[in-house]
Formats: sequence, structure tokens, C-alpha cells
Amino acid sequence: MHKHFKTLADLLTGTRVALAAAIAWQGLARGAQALPTVVVMVVASWITDLLDGPLARRSGVECQTWVGSHDPEADLSTSLGLSTFLAAAGMLRPWVAVALALATILVWVRCSYALAWPLYALPYALLIRATLAALPTLGWALILYLSGLALARRRRVMEEYLPLFSQAVDHILQRGAHRS
Repeated sequence: MHKHFKTLADLLTGTRVALAAAIAWQGLARGAQALPTVVVMVVASWITDLLDGPLARRSGVECQTWVGSHDPEADLSTSLGLSTFLAAAGMLRPWVAVALALATILVWVRCSYALAWPLYALPYALLIRATLAALPTLGWALILYLSGLALARRRRVMEEYLPLFSQAVDHILQRGAHRS
């Protein structure tokens, strides 16, 4: 019935990857001057992430598409694009951005994407800090948006994300115990 929802979901996921590249490009082309534009692009990326999963589930199509199976990589691309923006705009030392990107990818590949979540959330926290300093009203708008989102999605956070993160931590601890 809603088979086109799956296609729309994939387009939203792909849009997130395109936004990641555009966010990085804003830093390289315009530097810190692009901050308001980048904030809008990040919020647009968050909205695509908020909508793509529910649309895919409502499509009624059981199989997952290739794009849908790579949704976590789309999330990662946004974080990496944002790290690039922050470094190019002078808001983060380039070596820190590279170290953060490498650490995120290493944890992702060696452990799990759920364990990498805190690492790829750091550029967002740094964006909020930079926005609060340069454009306080916009910075507070970001905080209010994220607070409202966390409140609205608290059930999913508690029932899905935290258990997934906890399982990843447990897996690492068990691997460490087996090596001893």
C-alpha cells in the first residue's frame, strides 16, 4: 500500500550522506562564517534520520534495502562531515578532528557501531558549544530541539538504544575477561 515509503526512506538516508559532504564543504569553503548554514544542515540531517526509519517500517515492504542497511554509516558520515567543518572553520584543531574520526571508525569496526555512539556524538556537542558562543539564540534553539526530541523518544532510547549500547559494553568486557 505504501511501497513508495521505502523509496522515500532511502532518499532521506541518502540525503543525510549528501548533507554530510555539504557540511564538510561549508567549512572548507567558508570557514566559521558558515556556522548558521551548518546548523540548519545538521538539523535537516537529524530530521532525515528521524523520518527514514518510520517511513521504511510503514512501507509494508519486509526486506531491507541496501541503503536502509547502511543507515548507521549515513549517521557516521554526518559526524565525520561535521568534524571536518569544525576543523576547517578553526573550531577544532585538525589533529583532534583526525584523531576523533580515526577513533570513531576504529571503535566502530573493531567493536560495534553502538559503542562508537559517544565518539560520533562529540562533534555535535562541539557544534552546540560553538553555536552557543557565537550565536546564543541559535545554540539554545538546538538544545531545546534536542531536549524535546529526547523527551519524545525516551521510550525508544530506554528500550532500544541503551540496551544496545549496554550489550556492546558487555561484549567488550567479556572479550577482555576471556583474554586474561
